[in-house]
Amino acid sequence: MPAFDPFKRGLSATGDWLADARDQVVEMRAFRGVTVLLVELQSSQEQLTAAKGG
Repeated sequence: MPAFDPFKRGLSATGDWLADARDQVVEMRAFRGVTVLLVELQSSQEQLTAAKGG
């Protein structure tokens, strides 16, 4: 069986979204058949602005 590619388009809506947001994936780990991705949805500057309330 080939290795799972979470970025492959056409398998699911999540895979399609990940293919477009691949540059936002900070870390990826595989654990016994489960792939876990850490995705940064906001840039560091956006996070600072949100934390300051504006």
